[in-house]
Amino acid sequence: KGEPTNCGKCDKTLAGLRRRVYCEECNGTFCSQCGAEVEFPVLGWTEKRGSCKDCFPVLEQRSKNCQVCENSFVGGHPMKGF
Repeated sequence: KGEPTNCGKCDKTLAGLRRRVYCEECNGTFCSQCGAEVEFPVLGWTEKRGSCKDCFPVLEQRSKNCQVCENSFVGGHPMKGF
């Protein structure tokens, strides 16, 4: 199957767009208004990876808890205003 031609959220055409976001959580492809590149070092992401706006809260919550003991981390999220 080829590349998606429309954003997975707003249905905006992706043709001709230089920046597409591939969400690591849901595997969808999104325009830059519906997705962004984010960092979650706690999840083992040493470089920025894609997230759509729907999956960002899931990733944010997962990043606040230790993946081994599930204790909460102190501090804010790595991307403000998303």
